[in-house]
Amino acid sequence: MPVETAILLLSDLHFGNDLPEAAGTQLLNVPSAFTKVTPYFEARCKGHHPPCVTRLPRYLKVLLYGLKEEGHHGEKFDLLILLGDQSTLTHERSYKFLREYLTQEDYTTKDEYGEVHSCKGLHMDPSDILAIPGNHDKLLRKSLDLYHEEFSRKAKLREEVRPQMCSIAIKSLAGREFIFILVEPSVYCEQDLKPGSDFRRHLAAGEVSAKLVEDVRTKLGMLREHGKLDAELKLKTNFNDAMKVLLVHYAIDERRFPSGLDEIILPHQCDGLGDLVDMMREEYQLSLAMHGHLHHPLLYNFNGVQVVSATTATRADKPGKTGFFLLKVLDSGTVRAEHHFWTGVDYTPDPDNTLSRDVGYLPRRDIAA
Repeated sequence: MPVETAILLLSDLHFGNDLPEAAGTQLLNVPSAFTKVTPYFEARCKGHHPPCVTRLPRYLKVLLYGLKEEGHHGEKFDLLILLGDQSTLTHERSYKFLREYLTQEDYTTKDEYGEVHSCKGLHMDPSDILAIPGNHDKLLRKSLDLYHEEFSRKAKLREEVRPQMCSIAIKSLAGREFIFILVEPSVYCEQDLKPGSDFRRHLAAGEVSAKLVEDVRTKLGMLREHGKLDAELKLKTNFNDAMKVLLVHYAIDERRFPSGLDEIILPHQCDGLGDLVDMMREEYQLSLAMHGHLHHPLLYNFNGVQVVSATTATRADKPGKTGFFLLKVLDSGTVRAEHHFWTGVDYTPDPDNTLSRDVGYLPRRDIAA
């Protein structure tokens, strides 16, 4: 069946400060008293793997060529979704590198010795990018100010999600309408660049607050009752006919994933997230959710909601676990997930058929794209 819409799903890019270098922990102010947190920084604060970054744009062009043969008419992906941990150390140089890599056709930089380094970029239009922050995008920070100043705003992204709040994006793609609910349930430290005594709560874990639940209810309720949130953010069809998709960094059901020493030292769960998903399914017809965080690709069902767990796309720290998902919407309305992984040399389609299958259905309503 022809592919009418192609959505690229990337997560946990963990960009370092520039193309030729990965991020190090020298920018962090970690008191020696917090020795328990050291394994987390050593294991989780690595930057991108440069070969992944340089090969990804070329591989995506191959995928686009293949999509044309499957009936897709676009020259680019219809939408790029980023599921958090765009940077590994919440640094302005990382975000400059990232936003130029995402939006430019070519990325060129000079290292400290004056040597020029370059690679192809993804060349996406900012209006076609949806991004949510992850725990690394506010690592040792008390707010998302730096993330938004250096990435969201300078990259000219339309949506800007705030701590313990949600943001709504409505996309009309090939005659079908999507409501994306971007949520940010992270816990923040009390002082910038200092772990503090509450480091076990804010470094890698999240918590859905009553404020966040109320914000989700208010915005989805307005869309259902009035078909719009403001003059610009409004539905072209009715609420029931749109596909509702949750975007969140943290795992919805962490019990599905293997746990290691760093998860024991520092909890990675998001308290209350499962309850939020249940509420959204029961009250607002949520049918699809996407998350990253644990660097483990998986497709699973959570109480009737199909979940796509995206792994790290550009950090080769776990053999066979680096990769990304491509979501295809067929002319029949079927939504199909397709996983691609890093072999150590290049990306390739994943032969594991449990990671490439149908995850939803959305009938056409013949609305203007």
